[in-house]
Amino acid sequence: MRAAAERASLLVVMTDPIGPARRAVEEQLAESSPALRAFFEQELAHAQAALAVDRSTIGLRVMIVAAADRVAHQLEPLIGEHPVACKRGCSWCCRGIRVEVLAPEALAIGQLLRSSRAPEAVTLLSRALATAGGPARDLSAAERWQAQLPCAFLDEQSGACTIYDARPMVCRRHNSMDVTACERAASGPAQSTTIPRLAGPEILYGLSQAALGCV
Repeated sequence: MRAAAERASLLVVMTDPIGPARRAVEEQLAESSPALRAFFEQELAHAQAALAVDRSTIGLRVMIVAAADRVAHQLEPLIGEHPVACKRGCSWCCRGIRVEVLAPEALAIGQLLRSSRAPEAVTLLSRALATAGGPARDLSAAERWQAQLPCAFLDEQSGACTIYDARPMVCRRHNSMDVTACERAASGPAQSTTIPRLAGPEILYGLSQAALGCV
């Protein structure tokens, strides 16, 4: 029954591949460089090829990790010249932010949880998410940031992400060049703080996520 429900969820994403999501991305890329348009088309082709082979939740997780690895490889020269301040245990950006994921990303996270945690733990987490989700959805972006609500998948004791291998692209794209700026922003959420960051990860991970949303 669970597998059937997962397949049904995937069908919602996979129908109409040249539909609204694809058209929206193409509109955004209309004035972008040929290199960025080519990168998007390449990622879209990779995603379509992966789904043609395996549409299971395990296949989705493999597809998303592979896409993230390709972006990371593209970014290696940039990160090498301009190292980011992000590291394990630094979780300032894991609070107060609404994280929107695609259906394939949500299913991949579910697959990771079911394969790495006891069924009872997954059930408890699901209930906790359902309980916390309602109030959080009613908050505006400003209210959510000021409340500094932690991500449900953040281990607050270690500051580590418990779904790191399957974390969504929107988390992967976030970066900072100055951890002290992140700390200031989180410690004084009512104040406006500029966080210096690289545009490269935001652009490429964003395009990779857009490609996943078009398959």
